[in-house]
Amino acid sequence: MDRLCVRCVAARSSRVRCEKRAAKGFTLVELMITIAVAAVLLAIAVPSFTRLMANTRQTSATNSLLQAFEYARNSALREGQSVTVCPIATPTDTSCSTDWNTGWGVISAPAGAASVLLTSGNLGAYGVTVKSSGGTVPLVFTPRGLVTGLPIATGIDLFIFCDDRGAAYAHSVVVNTGGYIQTSQTPGVDPDGNPLTCP
Repeated sequence: MDRLCVRCVAARSSRVRCEKRAAKGFTLVELMITIAVAAVLLAIAVPSFTRLMANTRQTSATNSLLQAFEYARNSALREGQSVTVCPIATPTDTSCSTDWNTGWGVISAPAGAASVLLTSGNLGAYGVTVKSSGGTVPLVFTPRGLVTGLPIATGIDLFIFCDDRGAAYAHSVVVNTGGYIQTSQTPGVDPDGNPLTCP
């Protein structure tokens, strides 16, 4: 179809004067080029965005448990009594369970009183799994900020967070008997630079 349209305007005389003007809009070729450019940009951006989201979920999961340990230690020091971090089955449990992947709780047990759940967390929203070198043994922060319940051989508990990308992208949290809690800023290795393994 011709890109020009014809508009006829009646002149003062009896003659009719016709004007041609350019049509507004895009041609099919222009539209196809725009779609092709957009497709190339999406092909470049989508994998990067997917990787960014996976990294964010991994970091958020790691920080969630890291903050639970820090909160437990601070609570033990502040309240002058032991505070436990252990796996729990549901977000409201005050007793420990056997799987860190179902969630964890920070539990205070005042002398002569019922246990109190101070806070809890889980990995449900992150698509990440966690394993502990200490298994499912509760970590107890004493009123002096020290930790009991760690493996005797190493004196540390290493928590490794994995997703479907494998060990190269794993994150970790380490707790030692002195109550020192740390995480590595580099995926795939623990804070000492040792490579991590995922199940």
